[in-house]
Amino acid sequence: MFSIEIDKKGLLYAFELCAVAGVIAASAHFAAREIVAWSTPAVPEGISFSEPAFTADENSFYVDPPTGNPIFLGDEEIKKKREALVWEERDFFFVDLDRRAIMRFDKGAAQQEFPILASAGIERFFEVPQGLYTVQGKAERHFSQIGRQYFPWAMYLYGNYLIHAHSLGKSGGIQVATSHARDLYAHAIEGMPVLVSRQDSPADITFAYVRKNNLPHRVPEVTAAAALAADLETGEILFEKNKNDIYPTASLTKLMTAVVAMEEIDPKRLLTVTDAAVRTYGDSGGLVRGETFRSADLLRGLILPSSNDAATVYAEALPDFLDLLNAKALEIGLTKTSFEDASGLSGKNVTSAENLFKLLRYISERHPDLLALSRESAATQSSANKKKQHVWSNINWPRGDTRYIGGKAGFTDDSLQTMAGVWSVRVSEYGGRKMAITLLGSRSRVQDIRAVITYLEQGFIYGFAFDAAKNKAKSADTQARIQDAVR
Repeated sequence: MFSIEIDKKGLLYAFELCAVAGVIAASAHFAAREIVAWSTPAVPEGISFSEPAFTADENSFYVDPPTGNPIFLGDEEIKKKREALVWEERDFFFVDLDRRAIMRFDKGAAQQEFPILASAGIERFFEVPQGLYTVQGKAERHFSQIGRQYFPWAMYLYGNYLIHAHSLGKSGGIQVATSHARDLYAHAIEGMPVLVSRQDSPADITFAYVRKNNLPHRVPEVTAAAALAADLETGEILFEKNKNDIYPTASLTKLMTAVVAMEEIDPKRLLTVTDAAVRTYGDSGGLVRGETFRSADLLRGLILPSSNDAATVYAEALPDFLDLLNAKALEIGLTKTSFEDASGLSGKNVTSAENLFKLLRYISERHPDLLALSRESAATQSSANKKKQHVWSNINWPRGDTRYIGGKAGFTDDSLQTMAGVWSVRVSEYGGRKMAITLLGSRSRVQDIRAVITYLEQGFIYGFAFDAAKNKAKSADTQARIQDAVR
């Protein structure tokens, strides 16, 4: 006879260790399967693609899309609108999601009906709410950044709402047979009305940002001491780091200098380059003493090459220019911002990442032409008295990035690199959302901005969230619908 002594605690620990190992193995298997599912595009039957349709540069596809936002209508309004389009002899599509059919109208007359093979169900994230849309664009081969699938013969209605040929796997949009999609595609013209009818369509039509999944996500690693990324239209903040901390502004000051110049100085007024202006530190604008410029023309020298001399010219144009800068900051609500000069050379010019967002929003709403000007790659400008011709290159952002909508960069030894700009970020199937991104105290502004954009595009979707007032963007219910939709 012999006996065996059992260490009960040790045995229990061993069982727990095995259980944990099993969970890890299962999770790894699931993750691997999901990665394969997301990285291997589903190719529709009869279509052979060796690579995504837009491999080299998809940026232009998303920047500055048409602004035809949908108009959400009730049942009676849909009927009246259809009758009006017929009476006006318009070309349009009528999408009846209850009957699961699309009818094509030419000059107000019904021509052909196409059966709908698949569409998102009621209260799903990719559901197309009832309303009036327009064809905003189309592509023979659209590669979905969300579903990682090919959508042939795609017609864009708005955001995540497409009409396209039926695809393998789960996908959003309204899907018809490939031959029917090709026919609809041939008749689709940009701006053409598309009426979508669906009984019991949700009354609470709210758009929001939601995460693609609930898994732990890695926040972008940025070198900046403070940063913020927010939707320029909605104001929703998607990333922040020390957003209220105060740091030197550097040449971002020139955005406010431009605002005050545009609002307080006649754009046709001639401004003279003085000795004091030429003596201002830096020569990026190449200004010479005695030159004269119309105020509107000198803005390009202020913004594109970031001329400190030009900033001094503006400051000399009005005796109370600095007071106007600080008064405008308070008017906009920039409570953490103050200015000691018009160029940003002074280390006492300070602001916060959140205040910079407010400034960008103000410029976008009140002075969109300034934002457009700041996007120009270069400008040739002669002084009004023909003293010199200048070629001013944009030093604020690398050329060729069509996502860049506009903004300003800055640098001093005290501030390090600073940036306040707007980019078109891809967070839906079609069209970019204008995202304001601000940085202070950065050691690599280009690297930081690109890291933030990647984080936004990989982690978020912008679209219709059913009953978002109750569920909001972070609700588990909404998250589950999106995860189901994109798998």
